[in-house]
Amino acid sequence: KQRYQRGVRGAFGGRECEVLYVDCDGGCSPERLKQLSEAALAHLHKVASNNTQKTALCGLSVGELLGRVHVARCTEYTQLLALLHQLRQDCCYGVVIVDSLATHFRHEFDDMRKRTHLLAGVTNTILALCVKYNVSVVTVNHVRSGMAGRLQPCLGESWSHTADVRLFLRKQPGTENTYVATLMKDSDGGMEGSASFRVSSLGIRDCY
Repeated sequence: KQRYQRGVRGAFGGRECEVLYVDCDGGCSPERLKQLSEAALAHLHKVASNNTQKTALCGLSVGELLGRVHVARCTEYTQLLALLHQLRQDCCYGVVIVDSLATHFRHEFDDMRKRTHLLAGVTNTILALCVKYNVSVVTVNHVRSGMAGRLQPCLGESWSHTADVRLFLRKQPGTENTYVATLMKDSDGGMEGSASFRVSSLGIRDCY
């Protein structure tokens, strides 16, 4: 199985890894994951252009794709902290997605000093995961209205400096399923810019 999975990775690019989706909002849907896996597999078959890619796809199923996605539900911040601590000790995932980090830290604290201290610990843990295990970590933040109606990150400006890459996602006015992604920060020197995309039953797709 591992040799087979390496064949798919080698033929199409990408990482050979397991994915952990940390669901803090309670919005993760098994049906949606299955839908996206089906669309991804159909897309791979569609773009396969040589014998190496076509051979790598032989026998690949939706079940195998879903088997590489793991979901952890965290209903309060203590569960999230415990999970991150556990991952720091031993992490077997190549990608970790925390959706949303702001969920618990936005509403559950009256003591801002305590919140700041805990967020600093979360920052150190995430950075340790990236360095020690070569993990790609994606965190989702919320936004709120600040002065003069300007949108600001809920976890404060200091948290925004933690990420190497920052994307600001917003819905495009006057549309139903079209959104705009704006690159706010790229430590590799990428130029700031925006791009539109659609969210459909197939996942994220280009608008054009």
